[in-house]
Amino acid sequence: MIADWTFAPGDPSEGLNTTLDRLPPDREPVSLPHRLLAPDTPFWYVAKAHLPQPCVLQIRADDGAQVYLNETRIPMRDGVFFLPAVSEPARLTVRVLNKAMYGGLEEARAIPLDEYLRERESEERAQQAAAARPDSPAILAGPCLQEPDSCGVTVVWETDVPCDTFVEWGAERAEERITPPQSDGCLHCARLEGLSPGSEGVYRIRFGERSTEECRFRTLPESGAFSFGVIADSQNRWETLSLLTERLRARAPAFVAAVGDMVEEGDRQVHWRSLLKTLRPLASETPVILLGGNHEYDNCFETMRSPWLERYAHHRTGERYAAWSCGNARFIALDPNLHYPTGVPPDSEQYRWFLREVRSPAWSRAVWRFLLIHQPPYSQGWFEYQGDLPIREMLAPLIEPCGIDAVISGHTHDYERLTLQFGRQTTRFFIVGGGGGGIEEGPLSETPVMDRVIRRHHVGIFHLDGARLTFEAVTPDGEVIDRLEASKSDEPLANRADGGV
Repeated sequence: MIADWTFAPGDPSEGLNTTLDRLPPDREPVSLPHRLLAPDTPFWYVAKAHLPQPCVLQIRADDGAQVYLNETRIPMRDGVFFLPAVSEPARLTVRVLNKAMYGGLEEARAIPLDEYLRERESEERAQQAAAARPDSPAILAGPCLQEPDSCGVTVVWETDVPCDTFVEWGAERAEERITPPQSDGCLHCARLEGLSPGSEGVYRIRFGERSTEECRFRTLPESGAFSFGVIADSQNRWETLSLLTERLRARAPAFVAAVGDMVEEGDRQVHWRSLLKTLRPLASETPVILLGGNHEYDNCFETMRSPWLERYAHHRTGERYAAWSCGNARFIALDPNLHYPTGVPPDSEQYRWFLREVRSPAWSRAVWRFLLIHQPPYSQGWFEYQGDLPIREMLAPLIEPCGIDAVISGHTHDYERLTLQFGRQTTRFFIVGGGGGGIEEGPLSETPVMDRVIRRHHVGIFHLDGARLTFEAVTPDGEVIDRLEASKSDEPLANRADGGV
């Protein structure tokens, strides 16, 4: 039905949406699956399609695809492309948008529409049968603490059916207060606030006639020593992620930042539910901040909106970039995957927001200033990948005037760190991409030469005590594979001679 594939690389300047005028005329024959190393690059594939009846086109591609039948763009609907019948052999064009390192077209399968509808109906009946649980209502995902600040947290949970549900909570006993959630069908979010900085509370969730166990939580401190954890790139390896989250729990961090690619296929809800189930022992008592990586946007290139990331995170603001304070530190999280190619363009609202944040009093007053972003500006662990150039170019002129002390990333599946000097600013770059996904193999890139490259699964744990910082990379079995100690002046950024941005 589909045959004779040809291929040519595109150009990142094509952007997210383009026309067939950019289709390269010179292409070479290829066989599927086809993959190559070309980060942030579109790939063009063309084949002959014989479609005597309506079909559904299923595509596997890193990180997603756009489809044209002859001259007509076919939008993705429900994860597939619905193709009409055509009387003559047609030209099928697939534009793969790679946001990872390796990418390409792995499979393109055309299924007759009536066959596809029968398969989907059968799957829906099976899902309905599985959902008819004898113990309904039940919690499918969560509880997960999110959006922490010094006054409270947001509790997020999902039930298998819409039901009467609420949070009982208080400073000493769960029976002190009752907070009903904002609910969207089976998803529920409740804000617990009005507490003092660094204070403890206890809560449980009531759903139907049942309840969860009591869980303790703590608001973010405004002063004093504290720890926080970082993890990235678990990519559905739940057993390894479970072991790593136990290492984080043992350190009692104020919060944990998950710096992207926590799921393998971001357009599949089942992966998100599995993620939240695996995180539950940690996330039910420690706020987990879920940040976007390229895999959170798999097959989301029609709108560049990740529906399940939006559903399971960022409930109050609706934005996928954020800033918060903890102790004497300020944190900014950016999402370069909102754009194609990857980056934070100077004309974007995200970039304008970023500049406002690094000019804010909260940023200037902080002793420690952290930036979290999934794709790293520097990396050596993947052969011929030196880090993301657009991110490196964006940050280079800002690091010294903004006083960025550390940049924390994932994306490369290993542990890496590098210390660089930008004028009077010492900045450390950490890659914590060993959260469970396959660890990198093969030769390293020749440049940059990182201070450490360790190819093992791990999490990162920072401890801040005044002007002193300690960082450890810890494996699933508890081994500390790297440790860094640093200190700095506690002079506010606004008092520096350059005055900030």
